[in-house]
Amino acid sequence: AMAAARGGPQPSLADDVVAGFRALREGAELSDVDVIAAGGERIPAHRVVLAVRAPALRADLARAAEDRARGGRAEVLLEGVPVQVAEAFLDHVYTDVCRADDLGDDDALHL
Repeated sequence: AMAAARGGPQPSLADDVVAGFRALREGAELSDVDVIAAGGERIPAHRVVLAVRAPALRADLARAAEDRARGGRAEVLLEGVPVQVAEAFLDHVYTDVCRADDLGDDDALHL
């Protein structure tokens, strides 16, 4: 509202959400789940973002919540998914940008 009062354009809710998700993805701030790729590589993430943007993971997230209730860190296992593919998947979940071009052919098939 302040920007509009000064005559500047006011960002839309969608712009704010995308910018906020991007900021969350770029850091581990407030992360509450680890996405585990092949080789055990842990990638911090946010359950609410995954639940909204990747509904196929909801069952895994519910199980992860049970793990967390028992005192452990919530985890979502992406079995057999190389870390670079898991990172590209999360980039897409958080920003709606798919960077499959950055992956090799074999890795792009995982997406």
